[in-house]
Amino acid sequence: MTSCACGGLATKNVNSGEVRNMMLLVTSVEGKEFTIQNASYRLWEQGNPSQIIDSGICSIDENTISAIISFQTPGRFVLEFTYHIGPETYIQRPIINVN
Repeated sequence: MTSCACGGLATKNVNSGEVRNMMLLVTSVEGKEFTIQNASYRLWEQGNPSQIIDSGICSIDENTISAIISFQTPGRFVLEFTYHIGPETYIQRPIINVN
């Protein structure tokens, strides 16, 4: 298993059959301290958000959110991270190309 950092609208490449620890580093643009209260993920093929392939609860380590994802079939996928800081909800959706 390897790790892969995700962020914003970045596109990441992985190989079919790989299991990856996908991580999202969250930072404050204002330099303020914060606590991520909870986080989850959903994975779907791009263009088909109604058919969720995988979903679950993320691990949180200080300001890093992570989820172990198994990429079984080739295609272009959206990995959606949803996380909460205080009363606000944030969503990041990096694109994953599976070869």
